[in-house]
Amino acid sequence: MNPRRILVAEDDASTRECFAELLHSWGFESAVTADGQETLDLLGSFHPQILLLDLKMPRRSGLEVLKQIRAEGLQLATIVISGEADISSVVQAIKLGADDFMPKPIDPARLRLALNSLAGHR
Repeated sequence: MNPRRILVAEDDASTRECFAELLHSWGFESAVTADGQETLDLLGSFHPQILLLDLKMPRRSGLEVLKQIRAEGLQLATIVISGEADISSVVQAIKLGADDFMPKPIDPARLRLALNSLAGHR
């Protein structure tokens, strides 16, 4: 598993593009998905170390994705991101094994610090 490989699960196209560009500039390899089902489908072939996971996505929510990842026993560092999350969703995501939560708009410096920390610890 590549410690600098990140899967970005984000339904907003412009936000996905911004994440991909930012991650590339920081030396990470990334892939992007637009919905929860696509995220689960890509996990098996892309093999990321870190997942940036939006909570509100079509087809399967971020919480549903987290539940499936944990049910399958996958060891995947996860940072949950959301612009609309209520506190109960954040708490549920952490209970399901999310390593961090970041509200949108994302602070790039905080994100980079979190990603480097997760990449170094896995």
